[in-house]
Amino acid sequence: MTHQTNSPELQDIFRKGIREILPAEQWPTLFPEDVSSDDLFLYVLKQSGLTFEFETACGLFLRSGLAGFKFLVRQHGKQIGIDNLEFRLQPPRQRLMDGLGRITGLMREWQPDEIITDQKGDDVSMVIRSTRTNLSESEARISQHFYAGLFQEYLYWAGGGKQYPFEVKPLEGEPAVRIQFRLLPVD
Repeated sequence: MTHQTNSPELQDIFRKGIREILPAEQWPTLFPEDVSSDDLFLYVLKQSGLTFEFETACGLFLRSGLAGFKFLVRQHGKQIGIDNLEFRLQPPRQRLMDGLGRITGLMREWQPDEIITDQKGDDVSMVIRSTRTNLSESEARISQHFYAGLFQEYLYWAGGGKQYPFEVKPLEGEPAVRIQFRLLPVD
């Protein structure tokens, strides 16, 4: 059975992330909470698809993920083992992949999208594929930018403030995106 709503934990991180990037006076105009359902993520996704161009909606969700990562660490970092000294003392590449696996495991518990990670040397590829029946292909791709933002901010955080080459591309004919990045920081 496919879950059609996001978990309360993911909803909370999304809510805090999007509220951080949108000016307070714009929030009620764009996304009136009195109309929104229990699934704020899905509500904002549907409204964004109607209100904005595809690229703008993707950017909104990506930035929400970037902003929401700090809340993920604060609320769930100890639980998944990324907010402790033992994790921080790992060699950089090992730390990046270890934490990526831990966050991916948490995401799998929280939301219905399938996440597949593949590593070849320093090149890492992640495919996030929607298994939802209540989203169009474009809505699925927009929503997956939130997860891409979380993962991109994780790399910055776990990499000690270094930037890593990072790219998000849609997969043709599928409700999916491919995230590609390198474990070597940009100088």
